[in-house]
Amino acid sequence: LGTAALDVLEQEPPRDGHPVVGHAESIMTPHIAWYSAESEVILRRKAAQNVLAWAQDQVPAYVVVGPR
Repeated sequence: LGTAALDVLEQEPPRDGHPVVGHAESIMTPHIAWYSAESEVILRRKAAQNVLAWAQDQVPAYVVVGPR
């Protein structure tokens, strides 16, 4: 590969001295590429649906899984 273009790293924020950050052949963008007015509405709706599912003793439809 000649170039890496990333907006997500395994560890956020990256540790000091991360080999990709600042490399001449890498492009890093802030982890906000998903953001739009429409995506914020969807995100808020999904969060509200999760709260309602929890309140009704149901399994949430949108489960966030952390690192394993």
